[in-house]
Amino acid sequence: MKTLWLTALSTCLAYSTLGAKPLNTTRIPSEAIWYAHVDVPALVYSGLGEKLIESLDEQKEKQIRVFERLFGFNPLYDLEGITAFGIPDFPEQGAVLLEGTFQKELLLDLIAVNDAYQSRPYRNHTVHTWMDENEAKLSYGAFVGETLIVISENPTLIDMTLDVIDGVHQSLSAPSFNLIPTGADEEVLVVGLANFSKMKNLEADAAVLKEIHEGMLSLSTSPNTVYLNVVLEANKAEDASNISSVLEGFRALALLNSQKPELQQMAHAIEVQQIEKTIHVRLNHTIDETVDSLDPYL
Repeated sequence: MKTLWLTALSTCLAYSTLGAKPLNTTRIPSEAIWYAHVDVPALVYSGLGEKLIESLDEQKEKQIRVFERLFGFNPLYDLEGITAFGIPDFPEQGAVLLEGTFQKELLLDLIAVNDAYQSRPYRNHTVHTWMDENEAKLSYGAFVGETLIVISENPTLIDMTLDVIDGVHQSLSAPSFNLIPTGADEEVLVVGLANFSKMKNLEADAAVLKEIHEGMLSLSTSPNTVYLNVVLEANKAEDASNISSVLEGFRALALLNSQKPELQQMAHAIEVQQIEKTIHVRLNHTIDETVDSLDPYL
């Protein structure tokens, strides 16, 4: 039998890059060193989301209908938010929170037929266990009320998240990151933040990441334009200069690549700016240009 909840999650993530409530850090443990959030309704009902949905081919539309019949909710219109986070103790794993309108009993019935299914009480919650048959790994999940699902491959992260929600574990209510997307005129649809300085086991060849203290990525829109913003805070100004030089080098190579005009167009639209230890990278595209670039994947 296919992995039910993780299949659902991957499908939700795939299609939700087309709307979620604003990020609620009070559900994230204070130990989090990275998190990402998709504001699903904001994205779906933005000019970008509407164009992306219009461009879905018949096969994708059929997949969404089948998904809705199987799992009881539409990944485009029934999800309110998708939030993921990780802590340094488990660098290879994270937890995902799905907020929306679900048919709880249907989902529980679906995972209950998994051969490895088990459940255990955790205070006033129930933690469910099932086997991800594609990955040959156990997965864990819990409902919080009727509208929130917590999923992870690590039971400790499930318990920790439930502790935060129940108020017995400190949350990230005041984000510990310095780089927060503020002051933007456009509406933020997707945001991700990471504290690289606290990440364990960075790959030996990830020299650039070791020069970065914190990073932020956001996707936002105005009526006709899509903005991708990346902000990197280096350990020191010299590191920021090195990273800026690398980015400008890649941009210059792209501008010279006459065989890929779409890459040249993107390079023209990228702005790289260094202010002391901070590097700002901004890419502006019209909504039509963005949809055209995503068309091969839709």
